[in-house]
Amino acid sequence: SFVLPEPRLWWPNGYGEQPLYTVRVSAVNNYGRRDEKQIVTGIRTVRLEQPAVGQDERLYYFTVNGKKIYCKGMDFIQTDIIYARAKDELYDRILTAARDAHFNMMRFWHGSVCYERDYAYELCDRYGILVHQGFAFECGAYPDHLPGFLSLVEKEAEWQIRRLRSHPCIALWCGNGECNGFLANYEKSRNWDHMD
Repeated sequence: SFVLPEPRLWWPNGYGEQPLYTVRVSAVNNYGRRDEKQIVTGIRTVRLEQPAVGQDERLYYFTVNGKKIYCKGMDFIQTDIIYARAKDELYDRILTAARDAHFNMMRFWHGSVCYERDYAYELCDRYGILVHQGFAFECGAYPDHLPGFLSLVEKEAEWQIRRLRSHPCIALWCGNGECNGFLANYEKSRNWDHMD
């Protein structure tokens, strides 16, 4: 652990600057083997606020560094349906246009391509674009009553969260984009009985 004196806070686009810090960590064991890691990150707090406004209603908004944020953005579906064909230049063009349009949040939806390449998150860090990150299990009915499936979901979630956790742009992880409606229909028809 360490203390960073007088840190400069990272803010969404339109609310302030996006200072980024480079953190370098190295470790050496008793055999002289050495490993190093470097990450670029920002310092901020993000909270999803859902205060009650009635018996059955709640508000839904984000605060960053304690300040209420008006989120402006869009769904980011994918740059190319063929993952390996997506180029940095296209990410540059799309995310620069989003920044210039005063966007400060995007939903990275994953009905097709699961997760964007690291470069997309790096640009969002630089441009102050918060990311509403969907897991790969959105917009469908999944056999979440099966232990084997739940184990795979847990492994994927842990791997992706560890991969992306240092990005200040990550505001929310979502694992249920439109799934409840699909699941209700499948449970009625018991289409997964054969998978037990």
